[in-house]
Amino acid sequence: MKFKIRTDGLVIDILAVQKALVDIDPAAMIDFDKTTHSVRVSTCLDDAELLKLIRHTGFPIPAENLQGLPSDCCGGCSG
Repeated sequence: MKFKIRTDGLVIDILAVQKALVDIDPAAMIDFDKTTHSVRVSTCLDDAELLKLIRHTGFPIPAENLQGLPSDCCGGCSG
């Protein structure tokens, strides 16, 4: 699943979140979009699990700041 998380100016330690995320989902990817001041995440976790993980790493993100994104899978790899 893909997510976009609005930070609303909250400084998030992406490396700390990435470490916690990859410990659970080794294929997960995370980055910070400077143009929208948001965090982008691709993971097998659902929204509740991702929100819990981010909050556990010390970043009190409100649930309404977590937006699920539609899949952009073309089906070409049969995945």
